[in-house]
Amino acid sequence: MSRTDDAYGIMQKIYLAGMRAGDDKHQIARNIDRAYPWGERTRWPYKAWLKARRQFFTVHGLPGLRRTKEIARVDPSPYTPASMLS
Repeated sequence: MSRTDDAYGIMQKIYLAGMRAGDDKHQIARNIDRAYPWGERTRWPYKAWLKARRQFFTVHGLPGLRRTKEIARVDPSPYTPASMLS
């Protein structure tokens, strides 16, 4: 199992416990955020947590996701051949 899988499993347990307890989605999201298990929030363990969190929150409709940055469209160089622009 990867860290991402472990993180998703932790979130699933918290989600199910919150649903059984009658918590609202905001409280469940807070409980998931407080459950980070790997100490300091840095490097790969934290990135794995955030990856699992984004997927989990999207699937379960939980609040608290920030919008991802869009990749800016760059205007083509004046030296770009016309055949590459279409």
